[in-house]
Amino acid sequence: MAGKPTQYSKGGDSESPELQTKSKGFKSVSAVPSKRKDCMVQVCLRKMSLFGGQGDVDIVEDTGLITRKQAEVLWHKWQPKVYEQLKEGLDVEMGIWINCKDTTDYHTFIAHIDRTCEADDRGNVWQVKRELVKP
Repeated sequence: MAGKPTQYSKGGDSESPELQTKSKGFKSVSAVPSKRKDCMVQVCLRKMSLFGGQGDVDIVEDTGLITRKQAEVLWHKWQPKVYEQLKEGLDVEMGIWINCKDTTDYHTFIAHIDRTCEADDRGNVWQVKRELVKP
């Protein structure tokens, strides 16, 4: 698959207009009710192998339904560790889902970091956007 020069956008999914970004993640959107428990957070980190490679995946956070505010607190708690692992070239995944009806409804991402993201030298995590080049 061919692509044009890499395009970056800070934070999560560009399809999510309510996600506002700043240098270390995102800021809260005041229009979102904070008492409604319809969000979930999951954070997966890769352990280092004793033999120098990547080891097993460790799910360090996997919530049930929580409020948007609780989700944001967890995002900010884990973002430095996720950043560190990205800088080391390890697999990571961290996401916040919103509008979930129950714990099996992974409805809509508002923020997502995975191994396709890049970390810069200032503590920022960037989502790499790919676009198919067609004649």
